[in-house]
Amino acid sequence: QALVIGSRACSGALLTRRESWRREVLGKSFNAAVRLTACPGIADTQCGAKAAPGWAWRAIAPRTLEAGFAWDVEAIAVARRLGVAVVETGVHWTHDDRTRVRVGRDGLAMLGALPRIRRHVRQMSLVYPRPVSTQPAVIHSLGGSGAVPTQLEGVG
Repeated sequence: QALVIGSRACSGALLTRRESWRREVLGKSFNAAVRLTACPGIADTQCGAKAAPGWAWRAIAPRTLEAGFAWDVEAIAVARRLGVAVVETGVHWTHDDRTRVRVGRDGLAMLGALPRIRRHVRQMSLVYPRPVSTQPAVIHSLGGSGAVPTQLEGVG
């Protein structure tokens, strides 16, 4: 009963095509800031692939406020605050040059979101979710859209 997140930075990950050295350095710097402010111990919040039981998504999704690429960080921080375990699993990943993340503009916006996320999660009331279904809910990879998902599969 956990939020499982795909990771390019843990055991079992296979990167067949890497990002440019600049993007990789900036991404690792952002991940360091995330670990210091919002998600200690999580190596890769931005991979995009996330899955959890329906009861967990029903508890997490309504409590997220961030739009765009910072949503991933907030969803993980909210899950932890609610007591939902977060587990990273290695993924097979290939960098896509068509990504819509703009390193400068989006990177600054994501950094700016970290204090908001930290404050929001700390102030969040602790109403623990109850498991009501064993059916998984899956959010497909956001594919660089930066959009907050509006539909979850398997939620019932």
